[in-house]
Parts: sequence; structure tokens; C-alpha cells
Amino acid sequence: MDNRIIALERIDELRKYDTEDSPFVEALLSGCLETARQTTYFLKNHVGERDQKALNSKAHTARGSCLDAGYNRLAEIFGNIELAAKEESFAQIESSLPDLERALLATEQALHHLLSQPH
Repeated sequence: MDNRIIALERIDELRKYDTEDSPFVEALLSGCLETARQTTYFLKNHVGERDQKALNSKAHTARGSCLDAGYNRLAEIFGNIELAAKEESFAQIESSLPDLERALLATEQALHHLLSQPH
């Protein structure tokens, strides 16, 4: 898996859909990051319930969203959590949460920097 926080070539690919009156890329990237935030919050607060289907579904959705946005590290972690949920390895999910939170913060910082740069 690509270990970069954000795949810049994916951002460049998405920028083709931007127009001056409709900043598609910024809206998409922000929305995907919000999905990652909400899913991280859900996982932290619900892993103890051991609801395999809910954990798997949330991680799967977040993984897809992060892949769409080029958030490589988050997508990888959500993919690992999705697999752990399928295997009902709740301890593995719990042990992934600190990495997930660090990756979320790093992605937020990288995105802020990226969006503040002229393109």
C-alpha cells in the first residue's frame, strides 16, 4: 500500500472537475475527511459493543471514502479495521485506534496545507 498520507496525483485527477464557481475538490476532500472523523468517533465509542456488522460497515464506508479522496494512510487503517471486524477481532480494532487517530490528525494537517497552496 502507498504509505503517503495523501496521494497528490489523485488530487490532481480530481481537480479536473473543479470550476471557479464550484470548488468540487475542496468539498469532496472535506466531506471525505468528515466521514473519516465521524467513523473514528463511532469506532472509538462502539467497539466495546462488539457489533461486527456495524463496525465492518462503518469501516468499509470510510475506507471507500478515503480511497476516493486519496487519503492513503486512513484508507489502509480503515481496511485493516474492516478485515478485523469481519474476523471479529475486536482487540485488533481497539489496538488500531491510536494509529487511526494519528493518521486522521496527519491527514487533517496535510489537507489544510494542501488547500492553502495555490494550484
